[in-house]
Amino acid sequence: MNLRIQLRAERPRVPLEELPAGSAAPVARAARRIWLDGRPTEARVYDRSALGRGARLEGPAIVEQPDTTVLVPGGHVGEVDRFGNLLLRREG
Repeated sequence: MNLRIQLRAERPRVPLEELPAGSAAPVARAARRIWLDGRPTEARVYDRSALGRGARLEGPAIVEQPDTTVLVPGGHVGEVDRFGNLLLRREG
């Protein structure tokens, strides 16, 4: 015997908090030598909590936060949107 139930209901939208405008050119807290594409290179290291809305990072860069680390590869840009998401895109 099988029983299947389908339920549809409207839910209220969850309001998302927007970040205040920040510096578009954040300051790296360090530089680190990493291996990228089979060769050593220098990557700037950023603290995720210090990146405000509009922050723009050119790769290679490393973004560190307590629960994850994000690599912005060379030839890519990371930008923080109004909700605090770090969006990566290829440049060029």
